[in-house]
Amino acid sequence: MKAIVISKNPKQDSSIKKCVANSSGISNLEIDVASHKFTFEFSTHNAIEGLREKLIAFGFAIEFIYP
Repeated sequence: MKAIVISKNPKQDSSIKKCVANSSGISNLEIDVASHKFTFEFSTHNAIEGLREKLIAFGFAIEFIYP
C-alpha cells in the first residue's frame, strides 16, 4: 500500500525524511523536494499508524494522503 506525507513546513523536511526512513514497515521512500511530498510504501496498517503517531509526537505539521 502507498501513502504520501506532505510537509507543511519546509524547514522540517530533513527531519521528516529521517523519521520516515527509520520507521519499521516503511519502504521505497521517494521525495519530491519541490512540493515537499514524501511518497512511500507501507506493509501494514500498524506501520502507517505508528509513523503517523511518531510524526505528530515530534510536532511535524503534515498531511497524509492514501492514493
